[in-house]
Amino acid sequence: MEKSKVKEKIEGLIEKYENVENRKILNEANVRKDFIDPLFEALGWNVRDSHEYDAEMYIRGAGYADITLKIDNKPVVFVEAKKFGVVPSREDLTHQTTLEGHKLPVDWTEEERQVLNYAGRTVGVKWAILTNFEKFRLFNAYTGEIVLNTEKPKEYLERIDDLMLLTEDSLRSGDIEVLEDRIERPDIDENFLNLMNYCRFLLAEEIHDKFPEMDFDKLKFYTQRILDRMIIIRYAEDKWILDQPDQLKKAVDFYKGTEYTQLSSNLINFFDGFDNVHNTKIFEKDEELDKILKKVDDEILSEIIEHLYRQNFRKFKSDILGNTYEAYLSTKFEKKDDKIKIQTVDEARKEAGIYYTPTHVVEYILENTLTPKLEKIWKETQKLLKKEEYPQAVKKFKETEKIKILDPACGSGSFLVKAYELFEEHYKKYKKEIQKIREKTKKENQGQAKITETNILTKLEEPLKNYRWKILKKNIYGVDLDKVAAEIASINLMLKAMKRGEKLPLILEENIKVGNSIVTGVEGREELEEHSKEIETMIKYREKIKTEKDPKKKTKLEKKYKKLKEKIEDEINENLQEHFKKPEKQKPFNYELEFPEVFYTREGKLKQNPGFDIIIGNPPYIRQEKIKHLKPYLKSQYETYTGTADLYIYFIERGLKLLKKGGTFSHITSNKYTRAKYGQPLRKWILENFKIEKYYDYTGEKVFKDATVDPSTIIIKKTPPEGSITVNEDFKLPQKYLTEEIWTFQKPEIYQIKEKIEKIGKPLKEWPIKIYFGIKTGFNEAFIINDKKRREILENCGSREERERTEQIIKPILRGRDIKRYSYDWKGLWIIGTFPALKLEIDDYPNLKEYLKSFGERLKQDGKPGHRKKTNNKWFETQDTIAYYHEFEREKIVWQEIVRSPSFAYDDNNIYIEATAFLMTGERLKYILGLLNSRPVSFFFKTYYAGGGLGEGYRYKKAFLERLPIPPITKENKDTVKEIEELVDQILELNRKKQFIQKTFKTLVENTRQGRTPLGEYLEPKNAPDYNINLARMKKLVDDDKEVVPRRYRVHGGEDYLVLGVAYDGKVEDVLKVYFDDQTIKEFFHLSIHDDVAGKKRMYRSKKKILNTILTDIRVPRSTRNKSKDLENMKALMKILNREYEKEFNDPRPSLAELEEKIQEVDARIDELVYELYGLDDREKRIVEESLNS
Repeated sequence: MEKSKVKEKIEGLIEKYENVENRKILNEANVRKDFIDPLFEALGWNVRDSHEYDAEMYIRGAGYADITLKIDNKPVVFVEAKKFGVVPSREDLTHQTTLEGHKLPVDWTEEERQVLNYAGRTVGVKWAILTNFEKFRLFNAYTGEIVLNTEKPKEYLERIDDLMLLTEDSLRSGDIEVLEDRIERPDIDENFLNLMNYCRFLLAEEIHDKFPEMDFDKLKFYTQRILDRMIIIRYAEDKWILDQPDQLKKAVDFYKGTEYTQLSSNLINFFDGFDNVHNTKIFEKDEELDKILKKVDDEILSEIIEHLYRQNFRKFKSDILGNTYEAYLSTKFEKKDDKIKIQTVDEARKEAGIYYTPTHVVEYILENTLTPKLEKIWKETQKLLKKEEYPQAVKKFKETEKIKILDPACGSGSFLVKAYELFEEHYKKYKKEIQKIREKTKKENQGQAKITETNILTKLEEPLKNYRWKILKKNIYGVDLDKVAAEIASINLMLKAMKRGEKLPLILEENIKVGNSIVTGVEGREELEEHSKEIETMIKYREKIKTEKDPKKKTKLEKKYKKLKEKIEDEINENLQEHFKKPEKQKPFNYELEFPEVFYTREGKLKQNPGFDIIIGNPPYIRQEKIKHLKPYLKSQYETYTGTADLYIYFIERGLKLLKKGGTFSHITSNKYTRAKYGQPLRKWILENFKIEKYYDYTGEKVFKDATVDPSTIIIKKTPPEGSITVNEDFKLPQKYLTEEIWTFQKPEIYQIKEKIEKIGKPLKEWPIKIYFGIKTGFNEAFIINDKKRREILENCGSREERERTEQIIKPILRGRDIKRYSYDWKGLWIIGTFPALKLEIDDYPNLKEYLKSFGERLKQDGKPGHRKKTNNKWFETQDTIAYYHEFEREKIVWQEIVRSPSFAYDDNNIYIEATAFLMTGERLKYILGLLNSRPVSFFFKTYYAGGGLGEGYRYKKAFLERLPIPPITKENKDTVKEIEELVDQILELNRKKQFIQKTFKTLVENTRQGRTPLGEYLEPKNAPDYNINLARMKKLVDDDKEVVPRRYRVHGGEDYLVLGVAYDGKVEDVLKVYFDDQTIKEFFHLSIHDDVAGKKRMYRSKKKILNTILTDIRVPRSTRNKSKDLENMKALMKILNREYEKEFNDPRPSLAELEEKIQEVDARIDELVYELYGLDDREKRIVEESLNS
């Protein structure tokens, strides 16, 4: 059809609509006749042919559809027509306000549900439309999502291309599918999450009101159980699994339409009936739940149900539903002051360490654990089918049933649901192949393919019998400490396997259980062999439980199984009493008894290769401070125990021990174990016992929205440790390169450089040097003072002797941030050095005592709130003993612990340092200093010894630095070492000169009390010539409109120019080049801008036009508004600066640019010599430089 003709006809309809004077009086039939039918006629449909445009078609179980669009006499689109004014705007519907003022989401109106039900009850109809011509909504009936929406007739013209997709040709060709591709689906459905939290709170509050004495855990359980029942029914309705739609809604309508009906009674009867048909644990008869329901206000039940009917459950893919439930689990309600309150999502997540796993991570883990196993079975099955070796093919395919997959902290079940989907796809592939064989057999037998007991097709189809049931009963296992989480996981799995007219698959308390995966009474599986008879019976009970259809018989079997299990547990859990007063409170989970078929034969004997085939998951990230109650137990049971290890460490060890030989393990966890000290036992244990197949690091990616940890995924095979690791799906790294010290996953050529430098150098800890921490006072506000306070303390001393004593223990001090590369900037701060090692008597310092006493109890070292940490030191002493105080007054290297780039400085002025820095004393310090500040050694440190975790930054901890290999001084390299030391002397002197110039300039500016003016003003055409700025030569190095989020500015210069740059997103870019016709003025601007930008971080959160911003932000001193006078003052100030410099150094002052250029030259030469010392060739140098520059 021609678009122009369609557009013309629709324009005519819009004009006709606008000319209708009283739209409200037009009934539905007239709106349809005058507007809706002509609209579809404009789109090319023959509205007078019922084979193409059917009015009032009957849909079984849903009623009569107003209009049915057909192709080849088969329905393809259902249309619900309405009169003007009755289809509400989507903007108005997005949220509905409750009586309490809560805004809750709405997915569908009743009219929208109606047209979707027409489609849902008709096989193969994917599209449904609700329209009254004023508004037009096209739905994908399979997902319930709106794919085209117009809110007023004029939008038909704006969306004409989309509307053309509703022509017969477009529907026939499938072009309409492009609308589906535009829908963006979030990982979490925030609307559904908010609704669930609201309904849970509403129901919990009501139950608490009616049963104030109810145990809080019970209250939470029954609140969730009632909601779960409703959600299962709503999901089943929207997925067309139930024969009749809107059943809960009908119960509400009946309650509202009659005077003496109780909604709660109707619900109880409905739940019982649902259980009779579908037979599920969640709906089984529960007298206490019925008692609670009867007391719940019917209006509250009615409100919850009505909200659920405004939700579209059809839109949920398993990952979105699972992730939303995972987020839901991370909110909590609690009882405070006898009221029900909800914790925010963030608070609850942080407390529980729960973070939903993004779909792409779930898929990655399963694609690398379960998929290879299934693919291997499938490929071998396919080969056998092609050879027509059918009995062997069936036997091979049935190996699928033996795969056991576990998530030991399953949460809402997102990993297990994805595993279910992969199993299901696997069975469907087999089913498709069998269908081909069926067709082939049919042809070979003249159209007959009879199925008999002995027929080969019967044998081939045997693995497909109840395959969804098999997946849930034989393949999938999950455990969670949270009872609600376990129930939700079982629901998510149950909904996946739910089919129309079938019993619901039971999995809760069978393969999805509640317990603490980390705590077990089983110390060795062999100890259970004396219970082999009981275990044999338990396995048989579990087999019967999984197949028994009769609820009463099933319950009896469950009781028998539980009785046997508890009998054994009473014995084996006794050892837990050594560590827990009430072991049952820890919910110990004995896998060998809960899932005995995984570990023991049907005869109750330990299998030759017991355990799960696959263990996957995302264990909770709970810091070690919150598991103190577990530590004595963990220490006795876990090989990887350290007192500072976080909980996920034990999930890794437990998982690997539950894995069978040859099995595959994968978790996403914090990557901290690869470098932290607490991860060393785990690293050692893994390297000695297992093969790491893959490692994927997500540092820098926001995998978990609110988490501060950098996560990684590891895939481990329970086979001997050999072969290579695939890193980030990018390269392979031989496992032999990893050591227990720190895991850095780098390319092999980078590890080869490591081997080389470690052969040449010896670790710094083996050198004649010592590294010390800076001083920790415990309360810097008292012990670190400025010049003014020092003078005040000294001047108020009672005698010359007291003053001399006091002066001797007040020392100059640097903070970490004062230390720069080859220099430091002392800020006039002093430390009161009452070090415990000095054994001072505070009464010998009366004035100092009075000063310290002014801080009151804050200085006490007893660990009480508001006091300092508990120590044995006296109240006036520093927190740490500082037995090495004399080391501060020796020649030393000092550095800040955490820096953006190596910043080691040299000191021989007896300066002290505080806790954010370190010092090193010993021999050949200038040689070591040159190496530490060099580019090659910074690469070695960051790549091999620092353990990562800081992005672009460096963390120079003592333990890390001591591993760094430094080449010993030999006859062969002594000249190189000497040159490095001489170059270090040069660079120290150059930095001293640079620092002198900058400090003196700053002092001169401050003494003349000059204000500051934005640089942009100086560059205006009316001002620039007066300041000898050459605008004709000035160059913009970025576009005027370029936008970035500035973090820092920088300036560097040449003979007659300055270049301004900006740091953003981890890179630096030059922005503007400014030329000067006067060297003195250029130097004034260079020093001014450097002073203004040095060390200053910009706090912007949004993008800015960088040219305008930099010219506004950078400010230059100005002594007066009189330009000629201001220029004269600039030159006068520079003349004083030159004179002061010559007085200090007996040389003419170089420009700042000259000094910086010379420093760069010396730096470059040191780098060359360092490469030479380590023996790196040109290829290796290139690898290092490329890594540093990337």
